[in-house]
Amino acid sequence: MPTRRSDALQLIRFAENLRLLCSYVKSVSHVCRHLSINRQQFARYLNGETLPSSHNVRKICDFFGVDEEEIFLPPERFRRLVSAKPQSRRKRPASSVVDALDLPFAGGMAGGLRYVGYFYRYLRSVEYPGRIIKAAVQIFVEEDRLRTKAIERLKPEQGARRRFETYKYDGVFMMLADRIFIVETDSLLHNSITETILYPTHKHPMTLLYGEAFGISSGASREPYMTPMVYEFIGTQVNLRAMLASCGLYEEQSPAIDERVRRYVLHRERN
Repeated sequence: MPTRRSDALQLIRFAENLRLLCSYVKSVSHVCRHLSINRQQFARYLNGETLPSSHNVRKICDFFGVDEEEIFLPPERFRRLVSAKPQSRRKRPASSVVDALDLPFAGGMAGGLRYVGYFYRYLRSVEYPGRIIKAAVQIFVEEDRLRTKAIERLKPEQGARRRFETYKYDGVFMMLADRIFIVETDSLLHNSITETILYPTHKHPMTLLYGEAFGISSGASREPYMTPMVYEFIGTQVNLRAMLASCGLYEEQSPAIDERVRRYVLHRERN
């Protein structure tokens, strides 16, 4: 059985070694987001107040590209070991299936910068037939890549006071050969990959982007699907609370859905 002294030593070593690892990334918040660990809880690890569970130790080590045994080494020895690792090991490792794919990110940056901003996206629901999902999407630049974040809130249009499902997606955005490609994974359940292909627009101001999405439902059915998808550009500065409040499940004939969006999502008809 480990002694109190050995427990305290592990706590001190882990905290100091974790602080060193965090010095290689842009922010602690960035780490917490990718690991899905509460920021306050992570601060307790950094301050040496508590050790993570075995599961969280494994997640942290996988994220930083070190072994579980290494992170409990004496700090001086750990520092030498980390500094001797190839630079590629110390960069943020793949935190999702999307980041692990060998995708042509660099080639997709230049033409894609005009799409940085906030969008609503619309598609027919697999889990709720007769409904259209309206979700919020952000396209942004991070670490020399165009990335995406999306939130689906499957809240009924009538706003019933009951719990509803929320899904979050992280992805990458590429502009390749005059087509937009978005590859995403579910960042909460880690159980799906979705690819969206959109037609670019040359209109100014930008309004609607049309295309197709291919994936598998994150819901109970795990149903593969291919469906029309519409992205509606909102702007580069938005009221996020209001934007998220309007996301949800809408009846196919709801007056809240733009007729151009409805025609494409239901019948693939566009202007």
